[in-house]
Amino acid sequence: MSTSNAEGPSPAEQSAGTPTPEHSAPLYQRYEVLILAAVVLLGGLMWAFGGPKPPKTACEGPLTVNWGHGCYAMEGTANANHHWCSASGELSITNPTPAPLRADFVMGLYTGYPDTTPVSIILPAGTVREFRVSSEGVSVKVSDVIPPGVSQMKITTTAKRAVAPGDPRELYMRVVNFHILSDGVPIY
Repeated sequence: MSTSNAEGPSPAEQSAGTPTPEHSAPLYQRYEVLILAAVVLLGGLMWAFGGPKPPKTACEGPLTVNWGHGCYAMEGTANANHHWCSASGELSITNPTPAPLRADFVMGLYTGYPDTTPVSIILPAGTVREFRVSSEGVSVKVSDVIPPGVSQMKITTTAKRAVAPGDPRELYMRVVNFHILSDGVPIY
């Protein structure tokens, strides 16, 4: 038989599994405190290391492309367009980042005749790629590195001039839906 002890439970009561006042909180409340401590610790670590980072973008600034000598203004819409070019067209590409940018140049190439003729692309890093192109067109995806600053890309062909009555421009080839990707993300 046990008697009440003013100083707390007897050692026999403690060993019998009767909860003591300092351990009377349910088990789930004790785990809540541990979880809260872990969240605070994790938050402190994230703050110490700069917090969560936004998704990395391929190009931090606006990549610009200027269709220069031998290329004519864009015709069509933003999603379905083309540029006519003479036998040699130049594009000026500006990479505003301080580092070289790995990029995929994607476009369709067309000439004005059903016979295939070579079209060469000289990429910003100097790599030359050649394609056999006709009026049926060819889809092109070439990879290169765009150095920081301004670089040039050149597209040339030996195709005959396309017949376009009433159009005084020298139309040799069309560059269709030209765009640039970096890590699969459109940057132009």
